[in-house]
Amino acid sequence: VDYRSDGSFVLLTNKAIRIYSSGNELVKEISLSSLSLKGYAVSDERIVVSSRAAGLSNATTLYFYSASGEPDGKYECPNDISDINLAGKYAYIYSIGHFRKIDTEDSSEVFEEDVGSDYISCVYDKESNLSGRGIHRTAELA
Repeated sequence: VDYRSDGSFVLLTNKAIRIYSSGNELVKEISLSSLSLKGYAVSDERIVVSSRAAGLSNATTLYFYSASGEPDGKYECPNDISDINLAGKYAYIYSIGHFRKIDTEDSSEVFEEDVGSDYISCVYDKESNLSGRGIHRTAELA
């Protein structure tokens, strides 16, 4: 369950995304029964769901939705994604060795950084002048 600033909330089950109003009424249900779900992230503006891509690879597909649950596109990542964060219209994703910033409105990759074997933790700083941008900290694994 993820709560939004207006009191509404989003619930991910193994078969659907359910969007509820602040009055606890079901507003929308998006069936995901055909996907092999891995994770999701929610903000006031966006919803992103990750799923194993078809085939034998470790690839991951990200599905983007508006706050109201309307599909906005998808992004194919060639690697297994271990962390997703949302800030504004951007998804910040970490996969082993790679950190990516994805525009969720047009599904384009804004940048990719090769981070080697470092661990990435994504943080969105709402109080800084970095509105709509992500900040990442890197700490070498021992």
